[in-house]
Amino acid sequence: MIFEKINVKGGKPVKILSVLLAVFLALPLMSEQGSPDVIHFESREQEEKTEETGHVEVFTQKTSGEAITFAERAAEPGKRFIWTPSPDPGRSAGGARIPGAVLSSDGSAVIMLETVGAPDGPFDTRLAVISVNGEGAVQVMRFPKARFTKILQAGDETLLLAAPGAENTRILRLDLCRKKILRIVTVPAFSDWLIRENQLLLKDRDSRSLRVLNIPDLTPEGSPKKLRGKGGLLIAGPGETLYNLVLEPKPGVEVIRPAGDSTADPDERFLPLPRGFRPASGVRCKNAAVWMEPGGAAHLQTGREFHLLSPRVTGVAAGNHTSGKLYLGLLKKDMIVEYEPEQSIRPLQTMEPGRLSPKTRGEVLRIFTLPDKDPALLILDHRANLYRLTPPKRGKNWKKTIVFTPGG
Repeated sequence: MIFEKINVKGGKPVKILSVLLAVFLALPLMSEQGSPDVIHFESREQEEKTEETGHVEVFTQKTSGEAITFAERAAEPGKRFIWTPSPDPGRSAGGARIPGAVLSSDGSAVIMLETVGAPDGPFDTRLAVISVNGEGAVQVMRFPKARFTKILQAGDETLLLAAPGAENTRILRLDLCRKKILRIVTVPAFSDWLIRENQLLLKDRDSRSLRVLNIPDLTPEGSPKKLRGKGGLLIAGPGETLYNLVLEPKPGVEVIRPAGDSTADPDERFLPLPRGFRPASGVRCKNAAVWMEPGGAAHLQTGREFHLLSPRVTGVAAGNHTSGKLYLGLLKKDMIVEYEPEQSIRPLQTMEPGRLSPKTRGEVLRIFTLPDKDPALLILDHRANLYRLTPPKRGKNWKKTIVFTPGG
């Protein structure tokens, strides 16, 4: 199958026709067992064989009903997967090697990336689709010779996967439901990315530039935009506003407003950070932004002001753009604190997810807020357990429901 591979340099595409293998090798079932699909997208030889870590079993099952949700459309008809992710060599107490995870836009599935291989490589990547309705892993596929560590959903059925390199990053656009590679591009290494409408925004790692690629073809739109300084994060603000974290030369947040915005005062476009505060993660919460220094403080940015939320946080948080609620992870007992920033910076309530019944031992790795008006949270811990937290109608305790456990 022939795809067009594009190298993006200086904002101009250099087109190279490459023969890319997009063959899906579903091995025959042995008795009731089999193997997950393998997606080859590079033809180069790999000198060393990837060490086998983690485990996947495939069983046959009856399929019924019309596929409506993302999880149902992504599922492999007639198959059921038992997935145990690779252990994380960086955690002496154990854990799963999950560098990236994203909630589908309809809230029906969590898509996880798993790194397969020895601690020093070479590496493969597994992609697992976990149904949030308790149906387990509905799809598992493998990408040999690739280490994808970033993932975004771009459209109802397509994903963007990024494999960072020393100087460049490969981005693959995948139609997961049809198991088809749609596009592969190579771009300069970037520190952060996000999707806004039909555009992919990339913040260059080594320059003060913001690149814009069109979706679906991932071709550059215009020349890279110059940013005020270097820093790792880029957050989508309200409307078309962007918040660009600047750490050098002067730490602060650059407010990037849409073209034609009437705000001309330079002071309205740059907000100095609190003294000594150097955030490494951040999220948007409706009309506010939260900046976090893992192991250090979290500050809420509203307008031109910063408000201290907590002096010691994990760096994990999520904002619900519908309700305006913010959920912030604390180092103390791995707690999650709920805020409503537009009303007050005082916590509404605090919970310890691991201590809620049924108890789990994993540290909170991701917090997902569900779409529409669903007030529940999805929690992914570092052992790849996934569970739902439903707020109490009465009383103080949230209800905890296990959605997925590895090997189950």
